[in-house]
Amino acid sequence: MKTTIILKKKDTNLSSFVSRFIILIIVFNTVIVLGQSNSCIAELKVEKDRNTRSTPADGTYYAMLISNKGNSAQVFSLSSLNITNCSNSDGSSSEKNVNLESVFLDKNRNLIKKISVKSGETISFFVHILVPSNTPFDKWCCTQITANSISCENYKVDTILHTLFINPNDN
Repeated sequence: MKTTIILKKKDTNLSSFVSRFIILIIVFNTVIVLGQSNSCIAELKVEKDRNTRSTPADGTYYAMLISNKGNSAQVFSLSSLNITNCSNSDGSSSEKNVNLESVFLDKNRNLIKKISVKSGETISFFVHILVPSNTPFDKWCCTQITANSISCENYKVDTILHTLFINPNDN
């Protein structure tokens, strides 16, 4: 009889251990998920909110700011895309917008493709908009600038630059 009571007592201890282990796993996963959500917070914008510029044939520079508002350092991959579904700053149709090229430069004007930002830090960099030869004058381009987090899967921030290619002969 003592044997059956001991088995039940061991059985109860085993059930208690399994229950505690499952609760521990749930708490641990919740902490990880909450921690990750706070680490992926960033902001990408043009300095002084100057998203619209005109450019001559030799191009223009946009001063950009990327801020890491999360709780861990982030590395962002930078990319650009000419988009047609945007609103031109003068209200004209984006149907006849042109494609311009862009490159990313650090504050010393060195070519970059990625940028590292510590927690709580804001880094400045440049987007250099280049005008391909034979681009028609007085046309707009909307360029979406995106910073994709390498650390946080599927997290990105973006902004749109509005650039008007002007005729340098017009005064």
